[in-house]
Amino acid sequence: MKKRVAAILAALLLVLAAGAAPAKGELTPTGTYPVLKQKLDMRFLTAQTIFIENWNTNRLSKYMEDKTNIHVKWETIPEDAVKEKLNLLLASGNYPDVIFGLGGRFGIDASTELKYGAEENVFLPLNDMIDNYMPNFKKVLEEYPTLRGYITSSDGNIYSLPLIEETYHVTMSSKLWVYKPWLDKLNIKMPQTTDEFYNMLIAFRDKDPNGNGKKDEIPLAGAIQGWRSCPTTFLLNSFIYTNLEPNLDEPVDSSLGFYMDGKKVKTILNTPEYRDGLRYLNKLYKEGLMNEGVFTMNAETQLTQLVENPSAPIVGVVAGGWGGVYSKVGGERYRNFVALPPLKGPKGVRETRYYPPDPSIGNFVITKNCPNPIAAVRWADFFYTREGTLMLRHGFENEGWRYAQKGEVGLDGNPAIWKPLKPWNDKEPQNDCWVRVGVYLQDKAFRLGEVVPPDLDPDGPEGVEKRLYDATKKYYEPYVHPEKQIPSPLRFLSSEQEQMATLTTEFARYARQSMVKFVVGAMDLDKDWNTYIANLDKLGLQKILDMNQKAYTRQYGK
Repeated sequence: MKKRVAAILAALLLVLAAGAAPAKGELTPTGTYPVLKQKLDMRFLTAQTIFIENWNTNRLSKYMEDKTNIHVKWETIPEDAVKEKLNLLLASGNYPDVIFGLGGRFGIDASTELKYGAEENVFLPLNDMIDNYMPNFKKVLEEYPTLRGYITSSDGNIYSLPLIEETYHVTMSSKLWVYKPWLDKLNIKMPQTTDEFYNMLIAFRDKDPNGNGKKDEIPLAGAIQGWRSCPTTFLLNSFIYTNLEPNLDEPVDSSLGFYMDGKKVKTILNTPEYRDGLRYLNKLYKEGLMNEGVFTMNAETQLTQLVENPSAPIVGVVAGGWGGVYSKVGGERYRNFVALPPLKGPKGVRETRYYPPDPSIGNFVITKNCPNPIAAVRWADFFYTREGTLMLRHGFENEGWRYAQKGEVGLDGNPAIWKPLKPWNDKEPQNDCWVRVGVYLQDKAFRLGEVVPPDLDPDGPEGVEKRLYDATKKYYEPYVHPEKQIPSPLRFLSSEQEQMATLTTEFARYARQSMVKFVVGAMDLDKDWNTYIANLDKLGLQKILDMNQKAYTRQYGK
């Protein structure tokens, strides 16, 4: 009896500490279902998307009510108006109990969490509830040691649960692809160094590999607008670890030309190695080895038109995170472009640019109006299981998916975990599951554990994931150093946010524009370098480094 009273008091104190009223409903033991002994109503706010007919009648919504004893009254905002209406709702004080699936582009970002969590006490801190009542998500935190720091606000509290998607090939998505028929015709081996790569491009330019008697070959092609379709990042990683993207539309974040040296935040932008890399890129551009439109073109239209030129192949090397960026998937050009491994630079540098898995924060937020916050986090904890993720994404077992059978293998050649039974679709209405709204765990094992049919054509439309896995595993993983990548996003205090936003916006524009100007020759790497360095300093380089360092240390420790 004493133990029971103590447990009830502990739960009451936890809820009171979180700023909520005493919880309604009696909880069952943690890790069991239902989570409440009697049914309890809760208001959830989410987005009304095209692929969910009705949240209140959705089959998964009904299943979760039966499983947990929490009857969710779903309130929705049209998808194209979420950000605006969410801000109005938060300002009005008419809070739902839970805000569900509105992270990322919908508006609950790090600054929103800080404002309505640490400053206005509308969002409840989840730290203790995660540790005491979410065994599945706690296991995720143990498997991903940096995740807790990633989702922790700058005041030390966690205000939301993340959606986690880890796609193996995406973490190493800066890739170049070589048109193999040209290598074969000219009897050239796949280049391994920047010098060999340069010599290959010269041969592509001068030796008429497409055999049409015209000097129409483009040795290296890329486009600034497209997924990893600009070759600069790939090639600069032969001189220094580089995460700088030239596209001005890329998000301005803490990784703009910065990297980790141990636990020290540093920049590449004022280094001799970066200058050497720019000099190499300038040589390629100046000698006509790189297409002139690389910093103006769109990959989906203009770059693809070059690669798919109907009269003859004219592109020898192309940049892209996957073949669909620059070609028709499954077509002749797509099939004949093969992955180029990272190149060894003149000083032995050979790096794969690493893009860390980017959990989407803000996807499960509990407000101070919630009648039972512990029951709410236990409801959410189910979706960090394999079954929960599969049900949310694909529907019900043996209808939308099944577990793998003996002998079936996944993308990595290991025993498979699951197999989809119908195409995944986020374009058409259905009322079976939530497709991609909410919280779930698509970790690397999950993505690589999808059953691969024994007759799969890796170069066909159905073999995209297999083709990318094989290329990434063989050519890119051996040169990856994820410890050099700054975790993103770093969290800043409210007193730092405005200054950081002002500094990085102007700084990012100058750094990216300068890179392009150095490559095309509009700025001279000898005459203008010192002025460029001085301008970086004037724009607050040291201040940005210091603020990033402070935020990193606050989140991840010294």
